[in-house]
Amino acid sequence: MRTTDHSWRRVLTTLSALAAAAIVLDIALSFALCPYGGLSETIWSEYRETPAETIDTVFLGSSYGHRDIDPARVDEALGSSSFNLSTPGQTLASSHQALQRVAENPSLKRVVLCAGFETFAEKPNVSASIAFTQAMVQGDPLPEALGEYLRLVVFNPAYLGNGSSVAALFPWTYSRVPLTPAGIAGNIENRLRCATPREAAPILDPNITFAGRGFATYEGASDMSLSLGRTAAERYGATGASDENLAAVDAMARLCAGKGIDFVLLITPRPAQELLSRGEAYPLEMARVQAVVEAAGGTFIDFAMADPAFYEPAPSELYDYEHLNLAGAERFSSLLGAQLAQDDPHAGLIPYDAWSTFAEAEHVYNFVSLDAAYGAGTLTATASDFAVPGQSVEYRFTVRDYATGEEIVDTGFTASPALETSVQGYKTLVVRVDARIVGSEQNPWSYSEKTVSS
Repeated sequence: MRTTDHSWRRVLTTLSALAAAAIVLDIALSFALCPYGGLSETIWSEYRETPAETIDTVFLGSSYGHRDIDPARVDEALGSSSFNLSTPGQTLASSHQALQRVAENPSLKRVVLCAGFETFAEKPNVSASIAFTQAMVQGDPLPEALGEYLRLVVFNPAYLGNGSSVAALFPWTYSRVPLTPAGIAGNIENRLRCATPREAAPILDPNITFAGRGFATYEGASDMSLSLGRTAAERYGATGASDENLAAVDAMARLCAGKGIDFVLLITPRPAQELLSRGEAYPLEMARVQAVVEAAGGTFIDFAMADPAFYEPAPSELYDYEHLNLAGAERFSSLLGAQLAQDDPHAGLIPYDAWSTFAEAEHVYNFVSLDAAYGAGTLTATASDFAVPGQSVEYRFTVRDYATGEEIVDTGFTASPALETSVQGYKTLVVRVDARIVGSEQNPWSYSEKTVSS
């Protein structure tokens, strides 16, 4: 019996030693490989360094928030003292977790959750959860931080049973620097040399602009005369708001109401064609979200539905179709602060039941999208344009072989938005439509491109 007990103790001691060694190795690899100075880490670090009594307004959300909201401009118009705690890829579940922490601040008067249509359809993302949770708990005592990480990521019901929970024990497998001697050495050097993540962040991403209080965005503007070739509906699909995400919004609004904190759900600006590409699904789905927010005592503001006579981001203010650049964020934030300060925060915004008014308004953007199919030797393609009302559009379809780049079809510019033609002997085709105003000798103002296979 004593021999058996001794054997078991020896096995347990060996297993404990191996587990401890694995933990030490995992921590060492995370130290060496997880990028130091990432946005989530930098923004949370700055938040912890900011005295709580100097914050009465907090912005939460994903890049829709951290790139579009300049707290300083909001504060100038609203008379507030705000901090932007939005971080890249922050899901609604993560926003709820952040809110549970920041709501303990007795100085907090207002929480603004920044979102877009796609926010309410997104699914749990273990990679985003790892980065967010690591950043959020970094300032906690080690036992508490490990406990929270295990609870929110490793043992999260959304990840259990699919391998993600086990992989989450090794965060360096999800986000890491280049696996080269220079990449690893540079990351370790940044950790040892830089006093804070904020100091390391510009080394990690030289293009980012930090303006303080959590605001991090980019300068420069995309060439909005040419589309990305895909509308929002094409990029993200036609999914609507999930029950889980609506429940998270409801929980946040009610948490705030219970603590006497104003809750605002803000839909950040987009070019009009991003909404128009979704058709009637946009007002129908967003009205569902609005109903949840208002039923829980919150305020819902959709700046993507602004009357263009009141506000519309200029092409020069857009970094891409989903985010404002620095100049755009500064102008919008001043306007948002003034909007929150007035009695009617919906002034200048078109309600969802007046969708046709928005659709028929004179927006500053022109855009074309493309549907295409290829089968049984026949190619069909149809263009849909979102042009300024009153303008006539002409279209040019080109088709090339995906494998060789050989051009097969070029229709030139015509009034027809459709193409049907026989194309024999090819496996995969690249179809493109260019659109421009009739009679214009300028370059097309928009294009869309799709790859189709037989």
